[in-house]
Amino acid sequence: MRAKLRSGGLGRETLFRQIGPLAGATMLWLLAGTVPSTADSRPGFEFQAGAVIAVAIVLTVIVPWHRLPDFLKAIPPILALLVGVRLQLLLDVSPWSASAFVLLPTFWLASFGTRMEIMAGLGATITPLVAQRLLTSVPNQAWRETAVLGAATVAVAFAVHVVFTWIRRRAERSNVVEPMDSLTGLPNRRGWELRVPQLLAEEKEARQPACVVALHLDSFAAFTEEHGRREADRLLRSTASLWRDRIRKGDVLARTDESEFETLLLGCSAEAAIGIARRLSTIQNGPLTISAGVAEWNGDESAAVLSRRAESAVERARHGGGDRVEFGTDAESASGDELRWADLHQS
Repeated sequence: MRAKLRSGGLGRETLFRQIGPLAGATMLWLLAGTVPSTADSRPGFEFQAGAVIAVAIVLTVIVPWHRLPDFLKAIPPILALLVGVRLQLLLDVSPWSASAFVLLPTFWLASFGTRMEIMAGLGATITPLVAQRLLTSVPNQAWRETAVLGAATVAVAFAVHVVFTWIRRRAERSNVVEPMDSLTGLPNRRGWELRVPQLLAEEKEARQPACVVALHLDSFAAFTEEHGRREADRLLRSTASLWRDRIRKGDVLARTDESEFETLLLGCSAEAAIGIARRLSTIQNGPLTISAGVAEWNGDESAAVLSRRAESAVERARHGGGDRVEFGTDAESASGDELRWADLHQS
């Protein structure tokens, strides 16, 4: 299970969004069981509660939520909503008395969901409320309560979504000073610049080789324009997760630019780094190709110079048509020789 969660790229926010509503549905059901009238009048209530718990556990562990379309990701909070509607019927209370059962799953979607998820959730919220009124004989007052509750749910849901979106964007901008990238969970440029010099100093003392591989997602800007920011972010998260699982524990992988990653390979020769770059360039579950640049540490240059050489190599790979690996030698030598490179694209 642990490996599955990691490969899916489940960050803390995603974990809360997907698993939290299921846990909330279970808690609501169990709390309702503590009401004496419910326990006395419903002999099979404990069995139903156990079934809800079992379904929640199975859905949490087995279903690959991160691979589902946005509208299907609204299923967990919708399940919590249906539990709330069921409890309203069991306890025989008015819509306003049970409004928390309806509003909490919707607010959860508004806080952590996409617009598609929110619309699916709102549809599933309003439908059972209206259906309940249609299937039962109710006075006009109940219809007014239902209409007001539905309108309030829609308005507040989108207001909460706007606020949380603004908070996330501020958090992403804070990556300029924070060492971690909030989108992928990897070190960002600042984190890379803080960590790599320390590791190179250790490698120099141990007289071990090291290489930097720069990886660029080709045509990422065009992909973002065609598919939208959310799909682009999903591609970045999944690619980062796959690459993180393929490098060794002691190596460093960072997102150093919008569509560029760099990895420091410790104790690694140039030949081995080229092979790793080729493998990483084929491991990503999106439609884009990968350009890679490899730079071997000469034992004396700074981390910044080493990174620049890898970045120069990946730029040549991009300008050469992409979907290839370039290798560069020391561009900072005293003789001033130009950076050599070779097309290492595997045919």
